[in-house]
Amino acid sequence: MRRIHRNVAAGICTATAAFCLVLGAAGVLAAPAAAPSVSAAPSAAAKAPSSGKAAPTAPAKPDDPAKVAAAKLFVRLYRPRTDPLNVAAMLDRTAPRMAAAAKRNDPKLDVKAYTRNVKARGMEHAMLVLDIQAHVVSRHFTLAELNQLIAFCRSPLGQKLIAQTPPIQFEVLMEERNKRMPPLPRQLLHPSGPPMLKGGPQPASPASPKASSAPRPAGK
Repeated sequence: MRRIHRNVAAGICTATAAFCLVLGAAGVLAAPAAAPSVSAAPSAAAKAPSSGKAAPTAPAKPDDPAKVAAAKLFVRLYRPRTDPLNVAAMLDRTAPRMAAAAKRNDPKLDVKAYTRNVKARGMEHAMLVLDIQAHVVSRHFTLAELNQLIAFCRSPLGQKLIAQTPPIQFEVLMEERNKRMPPLPRQLLHPSGPPMLKGGPQPASPASPKASSAPRPAGK
């Protein structure tokens, strides 16, 4: 499940960048808020003597349930692997194999109970990750922007972006890896000396002298 978590996190970063460009071109993203002006007059808190105790912090504003629901739908559309239905299908395929491997280590293992536990824990973790992502995403977009993201994911171009994101990420990873790896030495690419081709003819070793098979004369 950690792998799912890493893939989802990487997908959200890519989606945010792409969609910010789309929304910014359309003039949807709001302009940055102006910095608050600093008053020259001292505040009442500054005038009051310090009591040595930290002032109580205001409770965090709860996330908008409507925005959280829209963000959750967006995450499910952009990263289909996070959809609970797809997670359940994946667990249906992997849990029996995990149970079989555990059974080999523990012949007394209750396979059915083990499989149910694996599926329950996997679904619980997947739902927790999806809920966290939905809350975080909801804090960065308005409800109108989230609805536009959902509409984009459902459009032909959005579907193409969703389908092409994994191969694009893999291609970038491989090109980055190739850039970091030093080239092979020329001797390994074109070795000097007789070629030793795999499966090809090999240099013949010198033949050893064979013992004479002619019969010895009698009496010698």
